[in-house]
Amino acid sequence: MHIKKTLLEHYSLFKDDPILSLDRLSSQGYCNDNYLASTLSHKQYLIRHFNQQGIDRRSEYRLQRLAGKKQLTAKPYFLDLSNDIMVTEFLSEGTHRKRLARYDLHHLALTVYKLHKLRFRAHRFNPRRSLVIKGKKLRNAVRCAERSANDDVLSHNDLNPLNILFGNRVKVIDWEYASINDRYFDLASVCEEFRLKKADEIYFLKRYFRHKVKIDQKKLEAYKIIYRSLCEQWFDMNTPPSL
Repeated sequence: MHIKKTLLEHYSLFKDDPILSLDRLSSQGYCNDNYLASTLSHKQYLIRHFNQQGIDRRSEYRLQRLAGKKQLTAKPYFLDLSNDIMVTEFLSEGTHRKRLARYDLHHLALTVYKLHKLRFRAHRFNPRRSLVIKGKKLRNAVRCAERSANDDVLSHNDLNPLNILFGNRVKVIDWEYASINDRYFDLASVCEEFRLKKADEIYFLKRYFRHKVKIDQKKLEAYKIIYRSLCEQWFDMNTPPSL
């Protein structure tokens, strides 16, 4: 389904500031179709049209409002569940990056730390419910995570390069999979997604923990395995078969 201006014009946000153009963005996420709306007063908005079911969008909206107040993400303006639409601030500054310099790692670590300080009531991630556990390596990783000391925080759970914008501030987008989880899940996902070399991994973790605690390397490696397996299974389930 393509979003049309006529649908958006009914929203009060655009009543006195009509949309002049609506363009589908070239860079798209996996769970939404994203559009850029430009208005008469030269304001820009991101129009997100949900294309995946089974996600608590009300919870996502409330969490994004909270994170927006902390300048961790785009400010959301409203949620229209009847049309599967969320309208948010458009982040014109910032770029996606696949390789990170030490400067980027430093600021990303600070952002993830602030994200983990958010107080929000959400369900807890359970690897046994979210994964088909097969293979000795994954079984051992899940067992290690379950036996580790509880270190739950509000976790984004999807810190891949498409969901992080680097600019004057590091901002995180697409919060649909956020939940309560062990902080090492997000840390492991950054290490995996950006393919950090050992020295950069240590640098990132030290900036995150601020040298206050010893890094639990065993737990980190376990969550790397869990994260990789979760991604593989997600893509297996959500990628249409090739013809």
